[in-house]
Amino acid sequence: MVFVRHGGAATCQTGWAGPAARCCGVHQAMFRQVALALRDKGLRRIDPGTIATGAAPGLAHFMLGTGADLRRPGAMASVLPELRRRGRERQSPED
Repeated sequence: MVFVRHGGAATCQTGWAGPAARCCGVHQAMFRQVALALRDKGLRRIDPGTIATGAAPGLAHFMLGTGADLRRPGAMASVLPELRRRGRERQSPED
């Protein structure tokens, strides 16, 4: 499991457990230990990441079992730099 701390929270970026670890509840035990350690460092919220109930029901079950609230994702937008200007490729960031 990899967590990134930001402000008073942390986000779980990735995690993996093989079949033997999953059947023994290793991920749950690890998540609990991380949660306790982060709490002791003053953090008050963990974002377990995206919950894809249809694509990964086992992972969704695990995340919801941690006490996560299921929320709809907010609207997102990216503003990308213009790659072409008037038919010519951009040469440099100063272009």
